[in-house]
Amino acid sequence: MGKKHYSQSIKDEAVLFYELGHSFAETQAKYGMAESTFFTWKQKFDKAHPMHEAITTNRTTCHKSKRHLEKLALELEVLRQCPCGRNASIDEKVAAVNALRGRYSIHVLCDALSLPRGTYYNRKRRAGQRTSYEINDEKLKPLIRQIFHDSKNRFGRKPIHHKLAELGYKVSEKRIVRLMKEMGLSVAKPCYKAEHQKSLPRAYFRNLLARQFDQPQPNLIWVSDITYIKVLDQYYYICVVLDLFSRRILSYSISDSINTALTLAAFDDACNLTTIQGECASHNTDKKLQLEERKLVEQAKHIANPTEGKSQPAEIGLFDEMVLGIQNYYKIATCISLDCRKLHRRVMTVLTNRLNTESGCQLVREGGVMTESEKARFGASAMVRYVSGINRPIYPIAFIKYKMAIGISPAVCCFSTAGRKKIHDMLEVDMTLFSGLREHLPDAHSMEYADCRLSLLAVQKGVCSISGEKFVTATEIACHLKTPKEYGGLERYSNLVLIHKKYVPLLQIGDAKSLRDICRLLKVTKKQLTKINTLRKAAKLAAI
Repeated sequence: MGKKHYSQSIKDEAVLFYELGHSFAETQAKYGMAESTFFTWKQKFDKAHPMHEAITTNRTTCHKSKRHLEKLALELEVLRQCPCGRNASIDEKVAAVNALRGRYSIHVLCDALSLPRGTYYNRKRRAGQRTSYEINDEKLKPLIRQIFHDSKNRFGRKPIHHKLAELGYKVSEKRIVRLMKEMGLSVAKPCYKAEHQKSLPRAYFRNLLARQFDQPQPNLIWVSDITYIKVLDQYYYICVVLDLFSRRILSYSISDSINTALTLAAFDDACNLTTIQGECASHNTDKKLQLEERKLVEQAKHIANPTEGKSQPAEIGLFDEMVLGIQNYYKIATCISLDCRKLHRRVMTVLTNRLNTESGCQLVREGGVMTESEKARFGASAMVRYVSGINRPIYPIAFIKYKMAIGISPAVCCFSTAGRKKIHDMLEVDMTLFSGLREHLPDAHSMEYADCRLSLLAVQKGVCSISGEKFVTATEIACHLKTPKEYGGLERYSNLVLIHKKYVPLLQIGDAKSLRDICRLLKVTKKQLTKINTLRKAAKLAAI
């Protein structure tokens, strides 16, 4: 049989028939040519008709976009009917495909759930069969459960991982977590009582220690912490103070409640053990140091880049005023030089970096001539700096020496037992009265009421508020409520006053004759009677 010949019109007709959306199989069945022959015709047709090629390309793109949209709509319909999503586990996806396979094709279902078809068919082929991984899981579960129970529900993934390694099992921590979750095993965590029910706004505190745990001398830096220990069914709190130089525990305190007294007791004992030249070592608080540091650093930045309307000498003058203010205010702290040394290093770092230019650093050691007062205060310091071209010096915050406060004895200190004794000696009140009030707590009254009695005794200097006579014993003291409770009076400091017990009947309800008889018996003066009537008026009683 000879070779079949096609005219050009037949070739063009076959190409146009294919372009109208028919498949190649339909085109071949109608015209009977080979596949390679047909696509040779199409290639020549496209070269001979370039505009038709563009139209055909657009039509093909439109058909592809339409098919893509139809596919997306079908996948969206599948996702709406599936009980799981694309982020579900493989087992859940396989179960969803099996549930919908009669309504949609496997291809559409797998694409909609982002499940490889090979994975689906592998799962289907080995349905009912257990893999070696699953068999090993069943062997590991009893071992993990036994280790967990032997540890009294304390071991998590890391300890169990090491225990299994000792038994010869190499198991990853993620696998242990998964198996513990399947068995419902969870580590028992200690319960604690939150001290604050609401979040408190707290300022950010920079790490001043910066992991400098090795200190050159004792009592330079102390560290402290509070933790709790469970003894039987009761929690106890312990506060420890440690010296970083010797690693010695200076003091500790234990209490069944976490409060300020717990911390003060530990630091009180530490200060009693450690003194500097017979005086208690005192520092500025970290919070205050950080506040002053932020102010100085901000002003140091203004020296390098002055604010609008100000010059560099003016900014330096403002910085010097801040330095003098800090030194004059905090110089009575025994460790002020140690605290200011940290501020100086931070400020100098900022100034050096900010004043460093391509031509060199503008921060120099020599400059203009100091005034007489500046020479007296900073003339001996090698830490004074100048800005190149400006004669005004930058005062060093670290050049400061501790100075004893005028009129205040260094031995008087509320941070040590000896120092508090001197404070008590100057109270002008017999300390036996304080002891008596503390030992005999009032019944049916609040702790604030008992506390206020001690404060009033110190304020009134141990004398009666009505007569001015001194109390001899604590049993003579009566704490009187100015406004009674039935009229809304509270047991607060402002509503309490200490009087002698013999005046109590005059502040109670009684007939006028008996009250006047008591006044004559006690020899009440006119001034005392005025005070008594003032208290009676506050209690809504008639005047005597």
